[in-house]
Formats: sequence, C-alpha cells, structure tokens
Amino acid sequence: MSSCRIRLFERRDTDAVVKLAGDYAAFDRAMPKDWLLSTYDKYPESIWVAEAGDELVGFIIGYETETPLGINRGRIELLAVHPSWRRRGIGTRLVEKILEQFQKMNLRESTLFCPASASEAKRFYERLGFEVNAYFMGREL
Repeated sequence: MSSCRIRLFERRDTDAVVKLAGDYAAFDRAMPKDWLLSTYDKYPESIWVAEAGDELVGFIIGYETETPLGINRGRIELLAVHPSWRRRGIGTRLVEKILEQFQKMNLRESTLFCPASASEAKRFYERLGFEVNAYFMGREL
C-alpha cells in the first residue's frame, strides 16, 4: 500500500487531472477541461483523486448512466495513476472508492471501457471482478 490519500476532487485539482488524463488515460482524444468541470458540477461525488503530499498521482471518474432499457448503472469513465506510483494499490483503492459510491447510490452494476491495446489495464480490471461482455469497435471514415 502506498502512503497516499484518496479524497474527492476539488476545482483546484483540474489542471493536474487533465494532465494525468492526457498523459496516461485518454486513448482517443485529450480530456477537455470544460468536460471535467461540467461532470464535476453535475456529479460532485463522481471524481476522486489520489494525492501524495501535495502531488496528485491518480484519479478516477465515474457516474450513473441509464441504458436504453431504463437500467441504471455506474460507469467508470477514466482511471489514471502516474506510472511511478503504480503497483502500490492506488488504482485498486480508487476503483473501490467509486464502487462504494455507486453502492451508496443503490446501483447494482458497474461498466467501463478499456482500450483493446491496454492488456495490463484489462488484467487489472479482471482482478477486480470485471468481465468482458461486449466489444466496442470503431472505424475511421
């Protein structure tokens, strides 16, 4: 375990989260700052950060979504941990924190997208009980 603290996101964390996302989490495009802040405004308990001292070393974003059939579930949108802080339990603690938040919201299921090329991330999520149940496919036009 690491000596970092998991806490709710605050507006002062915006630039650090955007940088971490751009460097280590975004797989199709950079995360816009305005999207992060609008997500925070809409779901204030949807973003958690990991900090070591005064350095932000990781974050997770997750919120409630509804399927076309009207089923509500939690969705983990993004997770990133700085490479020098990985393998210390930080990612696991962040996922556990967002799943705990989903349970408080009476959600019974959580989903996420993981890039096909991110085999290490896929193994990480599988260790936490996530299973592949669909393939998200894309094509340039």
